[in-house]
Amino acid sequence: MTAFQISPSTPLQCPFSLEKYTGGKPNPELTAVAFSDCNFGLERLELMDRILSSEWYVSRQGRLKMGEIKVEFGVTNALFNAALGSEKLLSSEGLFNLDGLHGGARRTIQKHVSYSNNCPMCHNRVRGLYQSRYLNRQLKFGRIDLSRWEIVQMKLEAVADFAAPLVEALGALKQFVAREGRNRLSSLSKFLHSIDFYVDKFEKKLQTILVLSLGIKVMCLGYEKIGIKMFKKMHERINSQVNALLIFGSMLFVWKGLLYVVDQDLAETAIIGTVIFLIYLLGFQGLVKLVGVLACGNLINQAIAAREDLNRARREG
Repeated sequence: MTAFQISPSTPLQCPFSLEKYTGGKPNPELTAVAFSDCNFGLERLELMDRILSSEWYVSRQGRLKMGEIKVEFGVTNALFNAALGSEKLLSSEGLFNLDGLHGGARRTIQKHVSYSNNCPMCHNRVRGLYQSRYLNRQLKFGRIDLSRWEIVQMKLEAVADFAAPLVEALGALKQFVAREGRNRLSSLSKFLHSIDFYVDKFEKKLQTILVLSLGIKVMCLGYEKIGIKMFKKMHERINSQVNALLIFGSMLFVWKGLLYVVDQDLAETAIIGTVIFLIYLLGFQGLVKLVGVLACGNLINQAIAAREDLNRARREG
């Protein structure tokens, strides 16, 4: 018996498709799962993997208590307090509470996060997706101890899963070239969002490098202030690198804007584009004057129409 249990009474449910994985047959194709980092998702998965990789839980026969877990594995007070709340870490039987993990089918939740950063269950902001090595083994093979070939098989599937957005992007690009009208726009949106899967990963790396580079730049400035000049050349290299990173950052900003424009309604996009065009053409003050003139003209037109209606009503009366 393991420290978590998937059964008809304690199923694992995908919040997207609402399909339930019960550990029996038939089951939906849910061989691997990614979980969001909200609701202490990362801490829960790390703790689950630590327990399952130890021999300690065997003596408990899978029946665990929060107090024992806290002492044995050094659970943080934040997680311990959350685990005693409404979404407990353990079920009443002492098994891991899978409902406390907000997640779904791996590719599905990755697609969802590419469109929105909000968790579909608690609507909190998702900053990362995580997977449990042992839980995914249990899902796919029904056991935790795997042979070398089975481990290699799961690694190959992870590589194929990483390449799946590229395959989707190529398919959407083919549809975009072949189709016309609204279907063409939806194919373009699908292509862009598939590529955004890789852009998002590049963006996170870029942000990390930029923050670290700025930290080193601050260190160099501090040394120069106290008269140490040995980092001068290093400072010059960092300045050029930061400038390049900022250029890449502006390109990513434009990329995200392109996604939002494609996903917006065409009429709304046309209105916004017209307003921007008039601002560039007339200036902001000129646009305000134009709007004021049009508004006054509209009021005068309505007043004239109201007067005609009133005169017509008097004649008919």
